[in-house]
Amino acid sequence: MPLDPNHIHADTPHEKTIQPAGYRYGCKDTQRGGTHTYWLQDGWTADGRRRMVSHTTEWLPVKCGTTYAPVMGPCADCKNRGEA
Repeated sequence: MPLDPNHIHADTPHEKTIQPAGYRYGCKDTQRGGTHTYWLQDGWTADGRRRMVSHTTEWLPVKCGTTYAPVMGPCADCKNRGEA
């Protein structure tokens, strides 16, 4: 969508949209992983209420889940690349 040339941020970006040098979108410095429990609907009760059950997920312990090539753009020389 084209930006209106008369818009206040047409030439100067808003301060909240500027990232510091070296910022990598979505990159984590800490290990991800562990478990997470959430509720899922599993049918209906006889009186028309939702039947809910808890489900626990074991997340993979990865720091980087991107599909970028290791030398591409923001992922070049990333310290988290390829770690599990």
